[in-house]
Amino acid sequence: MQVFREGRDFIEAQNWQKAAEKFNDFIKGFPKDKDMDAALYWYGYALEKQNRKEEAKVPLTRLVQRYRNSSWRQEALALLVVLGEKGVVDQEITRENCEIKILALQSLFQADEERAIGLVTESLRANPQPQCQGFQAAALSMLGSHGGPRAYPVLLDIARSNPDLKLRLTAIRRLGEQHTDQIADELIKIYDADRTKEVRTQVLRALIESRTTRGSAKVLEIARAGDDIAMRQAAIRHLGELNDAASLDELIRIFDADKTKEIRFQIIRALAERDDARARAKLLEIARAGATPEERIEAIRRLGDHNRLTMDELMQLYKIGRASCRERV
Repeated sequence: MQVFREGRDFIEAQNWQKAAEKFNDFIKGFPKDKDMDAALYWYGYALEKQNRKEEAKVPLTRLVQRYRNSSWRQEALALLVVLGEKGVVDQEITRENCEIKILALQSLFQADEERAIGLVTESLRANPQPQCQGFQAAALSMLGSHGGPRAYPVLLDIARSNPDLKLRLTAIRRLGEQHTDQIADELIKIYDADRTKEVRTQVLRALIESRTTRGSAKVLEIARAGDDIAMRQAAIRHLGELNDAASLDELIRIFDADKTKEIRFQIIRALAERDDARARAKLLEIARAGATPEERIEAIRRLGDHNRLTMDELMQLYKIGRASCRERV
């Protein structure tokens, strides 16, 4: 037990070489000890930390094969998957332990990307597996990251009509990362055809993140005259995140042209999020002479939240407010 404790102490101190030496001594010196499974795991772990991957596989494989009821077996399997042990990867990727399946798939993408893409494509086109739904979401994300154009058909198929809403939203997000007008056009079709709030909101974000001409144009179209107030507000919020001169011009134009309270308030919030002199000037203009007291109050509050009012400006706004009160009286 003293040797084992010393090995654990070296693990906690992140002295991987000394830890490996201690656990190796334990394994050789006490082959029938009740803690042999734990020692095998920590020995493999300490070797892996030194990047001695091939050596690390030996005690971990021994643990997996000889101690099938050990509480350390699952940890050893996970570490073998990370190490890319092909036999373990092939075996565990078909099992139902979600965490290890995901680790196995990550390892497979590193070792054999073509095979991993084929496996993920097949899995995603099959019916969802209730006992391991997390695997499909992770597989979809990996496909979007690694698949390139080969992933488009699968991602689009899921984004359009998959019964699992979370998978649809993940597919839409990954499509937005492709940065092509072709994909932007497909996302626009999904937005126009689907009335689901979550789907439309995700499409708007994906269109903005795609950084494509068509995607930005669609978001701007919705911000100006969309058929749903909530979607217009979401589009305005995303325009506010762009932080470029063109989107700021559009926000100001929409504010000046549109009298809808919800839209004007959303633009005030979007302007307040920008660290921009023109955005601040527009907010100050609204604070001084907004169309309604509510608008002026909202602009003042947003400016105050971001510490963008000088004492002189505050005093000026106070005087304007007092004069306005007298006029109403």
